[in-house]
Amino acid sequence: MPRAKTIATIVLGSQGIAFTPVSIPSKKTKEPLIRILLDIGRGLFWIFTGHTGSSLKSISF
Repeated sequence: MPRAKTIATIVLGSQGIAFTPVSIPSKKTKEPLIRILLDIGRGLFWIFTGHTGSSLKSISF
């Protein structure tokens, strides 16, 4: 749930959309902090560039 709330806060909040998270009980363990941090980076990248980053793999250096 922390990962989903983080992504929603960044992406939906940047568009002025309010949301209410609804937690569903699960027996799964917590997600690693690195996954949350990577998603924060992806969300910020999308907000500032308007791109998802999927097109970056076709760029040759």
